[in-house]
Amino acid sequence: MRAYIIVMYILSFLYYKFGNGSILVMLMFYIFSVAPFVVKRLKNDVFDIGLIFVALYSLYITSIPIGMVTGNTIEYEIFALRYDVSLAYKVLYISGICPMLTFILLYYNNDPVNKSLEENVKELNSLEVKRSKIVSYFFILSGLVLYIFSIIKLGGLNYFKSSYVWNETSAQKGLMNGAFQLLSVGTIIDFYIYLKTLKTSEEKLNIFKWRTIYIIVPVIVLNFFQGSRLPTLMFFLGMILIYNSAYKKIPIRKVIPIAIVGVLLLGFWGYFRNSKSFKITEDAKKLMFGGSVNYELQYNSYTAMSVTKVIESVDKVNYLKGLTILDGITYSIPRMIFKSKDNYIFTNRWINDYNEETLIAPLGGLNLSAQLLMNGGLVFSLIFMIVFGFLLHKIYLNTFKIEDSKLFYSLFISQFMISFVRDPMYISIKYLIQFCIVPYIIYKLLPLIKVKN
Repeated sequence: MRAYIIVMYILSFLYYKFGNGSILVMLMFYIFSVAPFVVKRLKNDVFDIGLIFVALYSLYITSIPIGMVTGNTIEYEIFALRYDVSLAYKVLYISGICPMLTFILLYYNNDPVNKSLEENVKELNSLEVKRSKIVSYFFILSGLVLYIFSIIKLGGLNYFKSSYVWNETSAQKGLMNGAFQLLSVGTIIDFYIYLKTLKTSEEKLNIFKWRTIYIIVPVIVLNFFQGSRLPTLMFFLGMILIYNSAYKKIPIRKVIPIAIVGVLLLGFWGYFRNSKSFKITEDAKKLMFGGSVNYELQYNSYTAMSVTKVIESVDKVNYLKGLTILDGITYSIPRMIFKSKDNYIFTNRWINDYNEETLIAPLGGLNLSAQLLMNGGLVFSLIFMIVFGFLLHKIYLNTFKIEDSKLFYSLFISQFMISFVRDPMYISIKYLIQFCIVPYIIYKLLPLIKVKN
């Protein structure tokens, strides 16, 4: 594999420098760069964390080049660079092939096939289960109370009848999304505890005996009318990961139909939120059969092109040099403590400074590849992928060595990974701290507290 990666480094570089600038050929280079890794990891574990990262990153970095090849590019004129093939060609190499090959080089290893889920299943102490459930119920009830409070602030049930406002950033809407994430994290933890008890008692899963389902389902139904899709997608991914790692492996033949149904539902959901109609119109069909997902990918993918344009146009770019990571810590501070925190976000300052060159994020969003370029161009992108590849590989290996690490693994991917690839780092790092690290630490520490007689 490593020899293959080096060969692809050389061949892609030679074509980038001396080729005819074909976006189709460069796209094929990208596909052949990641394909062997994807195939090998799929055989080992369809929910391999490195595989998931490569898949998500690839969706965003290739969406515009694929649109150019198929003639299905962004329609809005506000995306001024959408037809710039030479720019997309450069982005695909500098932000796509080079970083991905570097990541794969550091992440890839001939890891053994995942350990059987039947191994290391210990008898659960009833007190341990009760204390663990206190953690899950705390997050569930806290999220539910905040969710109801946010609905009241947004206008009660009438809010769900109104048309959806895309990219709405009101404090109440943010509270609603945060409350749902808190509720979903508690539900994922509770599902994990439930599956652990089933494994030790050798009982079969009966989802209707799991009481928490009767709390989360009504909230999901309400979210379908007006909520954001990303937190709900995070929730379902977390539930699937927990089931796969803690109870029963899901074969790839079942993952593919789940993914297809997910794309159809996400598309119809986008249509329904605005129309409040279950009628399958032509617009609904367009969104369901890939249109909604394609728009999401291309709108966000565009930011890598706009940042590359800035770097090309400006004589001396003031790179952030890793300050986007500090943004995540700043943004995690509650607004009641640090009201003016938005003024100290280095990422937003950088965008405001260079928007005169070209509008960087016309409809919001800022994908990972764009942020790596903002921090230090190709050099920073490669350094980041070296560190991140090593880190993810360690997380993957420890998932099968440390007790309850499967819970952390599921929360890390569902609550952080998707956002990390598509959103500004200060948002995804905030999610990582609030909805992964803190819940996991509380879950691990509470059962260790000894009660005095």
